[in-house]
Amino acid sequence: MRKLAALLGAVTVIGVGVAVAWADPPAGTLGTLTIIPATGLDTTAPAVRTSRGCSPDSDAYYAKVYGPGGFAPGLMATFGTQDTGFSTTAPFPVQFANNMADIATDNSTTVVAGTYTVEVSCIDAFSQQVKGTFTTPMYFTTPHAYQSVPPGGGSTTSSSSSSSSSSTTSSSSSSSSSSAPATSTETTVTSTPGAAEKVSVEVGPQQKLAYTGSPVDMMLPLGIALLLLGAYVLYVTRTRKVSTPTSWPED
Repeated sequence: MRKLAALLGAVTVIGVGVAVAWADPPAGTLGTLTIIPATGLDTTAPAVRTSRGCSPDSDAYYAKVYGPGGFAPGLMATFGTQDTGFSTTAPFPVQFANNMADIATDNSTTVVAGTYTVEVSCIDAFSQQVKGTFTTPMYFTTPHAYQSVPPGGGSTTSSSSSSSSSSTTSSSSSSSSSSAPATSTETTVTSTPGAAEKVSVEVGPQQKLAYTGSPVDMMLPLGIALLLLGAYVLYVTRTRKVSTPTSWPED
């Protein structure tokens, strides 16, 4: 009976241990990470960038990768504790020391297709106490290729938003172009007494005037020329009258 109880206890402990080992780490307490580059291979040594600075009570960091198989307990992605680029006031990059294939090989495991979690922990370098974390998923669609977005997702929303924005802009531009209808009016220009002509004037959307009719600006010089010609004819006529004798001499 005791042996059976001990066996059941051992199985329970092993089951709990396996469950804990396979559990994903909780979401980051400080924020998220951005994987750089967003897509790559198991031979790519990526970096991650924090969404903000670490907590003020920390002065260093380290990164781990959790996932299926040998990655379940979390494998170190940096060479231990680091402070390169560390900041408590702004986002900063964290470079992997190795690519995923080498990390797996160094820990006697392999990369398999599945979802992994990258975790950066902000710590107190002296006490090694974790003060906060950043996390992000890393999706291996095959054992040799990863991406930062879920397989088959991540681009539809962006494309839809872009299309909607383009449609809205186009509609707005079209509405703006058609909001200024052309207007027309008529005016009367008198160049000489008793003579009048109508000049049709059209005002378009660009506020430019277009007109048709007689060239009014040519009438003033023409009138002056006619007046001068009339004066000359009158002068010549009077001169001839003065020089012509009133009677012919008698023989």
